[in-house]
Amino acid sequence: MSRSSSRPRPDQIAELTGNVSLPLLRTGTVFLEIIAECLLLAFTDLLDRLPHQIASGSEPEITALMEARLQNLINEDRNLGSFVLCVARGKESLSFDGSQLEKRPDLSIYLTNGRHNFPLILEAKILDTKKGKTVTRYCEEGIRQRGAACNTHKS
Repeated sequence: MSRSSSRPRPDQIAELTGNVSLPLLRTGTVFLEIIAECLLLAFTDLLDRLPHQIASGSEPEITALMEARLQNLINEDRNLGSFVLCVARGKESLSFDGSQLEKRPDLSIYLTNGRHNFPLILEAKILDTKKGKTVTRYCEEGIRQRGAACNTHKS
């Protein structure tokens, strides 16, 4: 992307936000904890049922399985479905200031609370210490280079 095309676009953000006033209210901790538990449940279920696919699958393959499993959980569980609308894989999104029009998070979780344009976004990474794909590497060579904070955990 050239420098000239990577600029803030207030018109994009104005259209995205519509009548929603920013900053958004914080998503409740309880809801985030339930979503985190569902992510763990979905991955554990896939690991139990499809161990070979999870062990040998690429990031896109595993993310596609996670999208389908999470969507099934939403459809199966009325409580979860009451606040999670859907999960989408690779859905294009805008960056916070509109300077990037084609951000593609691995998974986007859309909530039912009227904030459909503001999904919770997830990035999936395969950790494989034998191949040097560690939490520290992703934080130091990924997240931190982009200016975000990351807590690293040593095992």
